[in-house]
Amino acid sequence: MAMANQWRKETIIQYPLRTWCFLSRPPLMLFRKTLQLDCSFSATGTKILLKYRLFHKAGTLFECLTSSPLQTISHASECSKYDDPTTCPVSNGFPKFCNCLPFGGGCACLCPPESESYDGECYPKPGEIGAPCNYTGSCSLLPNTQCHPVTELCTCKPDYYPADDAKSCLATPTHLGDSCSTAANCDALEGTVCAGDSNRCECAEGLLPNGNRTMCSRKAGKVGDICSDLNPCNDIAASDCVSSGEGETSCQCREKYVPSQPHEERCVPTKIGLRCWEGGASCENIRGASCFGRGNESICLCVRNCGVPTTDLTGCETL
Repeated sequence: MAMANQWRKETIIQYPLRTWCFLSRPPLMLFRKTLQLDCSFSATGTKILLKYRLFHKAGTLFECLTSSPLQTISHASECSKYDDPTTCPVSNGFPKFCNCLPFGGGCACLCPPESESYDGECYPKPGEIGAPCNYTGSCSLLPNTQCHPVTELCTCKPDYYPADDAKSCLATPTHLGDSCSTAANCDALEGTVCAGDSNRCECAEGLLPNGNRTMCSRKAGKVGDICSDLNPCNDIAASDCVSSGEGETSCQCREKYVPSQPHEERCVPTKIGLRCWEGGASCENIRGASCFGRGNESICLCVRNCGVPTTDLTGCETL
């Protein structure tokens, strides 16, 4: 009884006659052993010999091996899935393989995927864009192509362009690192070129990528310049790389700092007590103040004889 629980009772339907074949009890056989069933069609009395492979409950159910018609069934098989590979012939240098349909659908020798079938023979599929083709599947070895219904040539699908090797078609590049070619160029990505060694969009010499990798720009050198992790705002004192809210990032002054004038190449403090850097974020915008201290510890203070900070800390006044 324990053996019986290891196998399932299954019903197999043979279309279009809708005849049922029943496995009424588990056979005493080894796992994956072939089982041959003789199924009768009660409606017509027609019989067909179906050969199945029985699988354990944990695996696949039944699989068709061969179908041998005795009377009215038309699906004859020219091979068995478990035959020696040489059972199917070689056509024009392409070894055919045996493909079986489920539930008695028959088995046939088919051409391999890298070829196409015509009048029962295998022929090479087109190997480059512009080659003659017979039907849509003919160009399947060439990514993003189609067999043009009028010219009967392998062409690119709409909005795709030939790769330089004519072995595939490429979409218009939208980001750095996308594949490119002479036709599918990087023109839509500012500051980029199609690198000949990699056939991918890269930054032109001396330029760096922006945050979402859709363009390249010069090294960030003033407030408002585009920035990213690869192009930080390090050369602009008291600034950070922040998002504009539209997916882009740029160098902006920190709170209580403003762009220097006239070139905005740095950010300067606006109040007494803020950190400053001589030669960088100096205290030039605060009347009567100067940068005192050492390095990163320097702050803006009122110069001697210039008085004390105003109430709003924006300048110095005499007593």
